[in-house]
Amino acid sequence: ALHSQYKRKISEIGAEFVAVKTNPIDEIWVDQPAPPLAPITTHSMRFAGKSSQEKRMSVLDRLIGAKQDAALITSLDSIAWLLNIRGGDVPFTPLALSFLLICADGKVYWFVDKRKLLPHVTKNFDSDIIIQDIEQIGLILKEIVSKLTNIAVDKSRVPIFLVSVLENAGTKVINGPDPCLLPKACKNDIEVEGIRAAHIRDGVAMTFFLAWLDKMAPKGLVTEISAAEYL
Repeated sequence: ALHSQYKRKISEIGAEFVAVKTNPIDEIWVDQPAPPLAPITTHSMRFAGKSSQEKRMSVLDRLIGAKQDAALITSLDSIAWLLNIRGGDVPFTPLALSFLLICADGKVYWFVDKRKLLPHVTKNFDSDIIIQDIEQIGLILKEIVSKLTNIAVDKSRVPIFLVSVLENAGTKVINGPDPCLLPKACKNDIEVEGIRAAHIRDGVAMTFFLAWLDKMAPKGLVTEISAAEYL
């Protein structure tokens, strides 16, 4: 795991990682912007091709097959795929900042800023999706996993704080790949058709751009910046 490598390298120079209750960067970043609050939207079945329930069942099958009680998912694209949601917290990428714990009994604990969730979005969630305050993830996660025998995490992706929460809860932490990666990579027919349609739209836009560039560039008025803005 990445944090284990850091820990080993740090120890080689006689230093050690020490957990702190507050982020020292916050203490000096006086003009720090507020956390993003972009509304979360539903990714329609018209584009997803599979419901969140179907996707969760495929992940649960993997957990049960591996005899794992739960998996902590921290990759934003995996969470967006699993819940069929999209967000706007990351520029140019339709993702919502959050964490997710999926348990072998079918329960899903989604840690997110609830202010991003509008009623018309949450009404699409079934009772197995339990929304939790992301600010309280340490306390809530510890309470949940303390009742579990083991939990799978991809230690190359998960924050070390959450790993320490799991370990302190007394559950066995199993290092393994994100269980969403493989089923997410296997595109269904609706997704494949969406990819084709997107490439056609992209190709048409690029063709129009190249035609414009052939016409305008000889005039000597096009810069790299103006061309990028036009594109």
